[in-house]
Amino acid sequence: MLTEITPPAITAAVLDELSRHLRLSTGFADDQAEDMEAALLAAVAHLEGVLGLCFIPRTFAWRGGLDVHKATTAPIAPVRSLVSVSRVLANGGSEPVALPFFRLDQEVTRTRIISTALISDPLDFVFEAGFGADWDATPADLRRAALILAAENFDRRHATADRRAYAMHHGVAALIQPWRELRLGARP
Repeated sequence: MLTEITPPAITAAVLDELSRHLRLSTGFADDQAEDMEAALLAAVAHLEGVLGLCFIPRTFAWRGGLDVHKATTAPIAPVRSLVSVSRVLANGGSEPVALPFFRLDQEVTRTRIISTALISDPLDFVFEAGFGADWDATPADLRRAALILAAENFDRRHATADRRAYAMHHGVAALIQPWRELRLGARP
């Protein structure tokens, strides 16, 4: 299971970008910043879940195992660096594994973690994921999709609890389409 170790950091610059997108007035009390941040975090979480990509850089922990090719695919991409790897022992303990035994094979939509050693035990990975050091490193079309979805969330922030589920905005769907992973055949 993928566990977020550090929460996404929404900076003032990102909130300013969302404020400009929403065309909010300036010079007044900034009492909507909390609502804007919540709307943006919800939009980013939704898009990250749909695409399996990390928009806002942060650290994750994940337990996985290597396949017969001594590799595994990280559940979120792109993985920028491995922080630590530990072998999970049969008695429930753990034993650190040296990072030089691993390398990252990075594609845009998936990151494979490849080992030079054959390890049959489950592994606990701690890694940093994201397109770069901050929000600006996220590709422009993905940032735009997140802002559009955040604007929809912000506009509906006072809606009643009985509202119906909504379909994704067609502009958002078009912006994220090139980033969707194409799968052919059935999954095992």
